[in-house]
Amino acid sequence: MSVRYSDFDGNGHVNNTTYFDILQTALARSGCSTRPQTVKAQFLKEISPEVEWVDVQLERREQAVAFGIGTPDTLFAQGQVS
Repeated sequence: MSVRYSDFDGNGHVNNTTYFDILQTALARSGCSTRPQTVKAQFLKEISPEVEWVDVQLERREQAVAFGIGTPDTLFAQGQVS
């Protein structure tokens, strides 16, 4: 997924809602529910303005979907939705 200029605030930080926008788009594209009841997220590293795209990895589990948002060499956030 592309990281847009507008995803960054004036201090060069990606707002937490942007992480969830990226996640929701990935869920929709994979056929998962885009309206989970719970979201558990661990923010591991800030997405810097130099990052142009991120991968979203999804793993369906029994009653949840685990996710990771990152690049090939950096994981920015991980968690699960159910």
